[in-house]
Amino acid sequence: MHSSVVNNLTTLLKVGAFGTTPDTNHDKSSHGIIPMSPYKWRVLCKAADKLGVTGYVAMGAEKLGMSDLGLLTFQREYPLVNASLFNHWSDKHLMEVREEEMNAPDTSDETLMLLDTIVANAHEMIADNVSVEGIISLGRMIRQNHDKIDFTKLSSWLSTIGLVQTANLEANILIDFWGMSPDEIPFYIKPYPKASKLYHKAICNALDTGSFSTATRLNVAMTETLSYNFVKAISKITDIEE
Repeated sequence: MHSSVVNNLTTLLKVGAFGTTPDTNHDKSSHGIIPMSPYKWRVLCKAADKLGVTGYVAMGAEKLGMSDLGLLTFQREYPLVNASLFNHWSDKHLMEVREEEMNAPDTSDETLMLLDTIVANAHEMIADNVSVEGIISLGRMIRQNHDKIDFTKLSSWLSTIGLVQTANLEANILIDFWGMSPDEIPFYIKPYPKASKLYHKAICNALDTGSFSTATRLNVAMTETLSYNFVKAISKITDIEE
């Protein structure tokens, strides 16, 4: 996509999803938006729809007084997630974590919801690409429920199911791209230099086909990636035999 489309989409998302004050540098209008042709605005709307973030863009447009975009799609506060893992044992541990927490006297629904969102983002990264909508939902969930989340429990769960590094990558995206503070995200461990670039690429390629780097997948979730590729290979063999 054209750089102006990517810039305006990102600005609208930052304002709509996180309430960030837009950048108003030299070549931009007073509300941080670069002037574009009607065609480019249509491209932006199409990309937002493909990424599942139209509602956030609409919220940003409304806050910036840009009601003429005509974005009326309802945005779920936290989208329904496919929170499962590809490795049999990891997924079994995940189900055990859920079951144990649901039966605990001090069950934390917010912490379980956050775990499911981290897992769902990992699922998307391994099977397809980084989820723009999923990362935004993760950041909003942390900010809106921070005081209700038991980060000690979450840290233990991530270790149990083997997603410590994957969660760290998601945290890095929130910090580097969306401007969140490391203090807001206790499961942030260390810098991941390519995090912002990977996320930016997912936005830029919203209307193209493409997937997450296999090298990155192996780096942050080796067990899940190998399990996914094994299942995929077996499925292909089965299809051929049929």
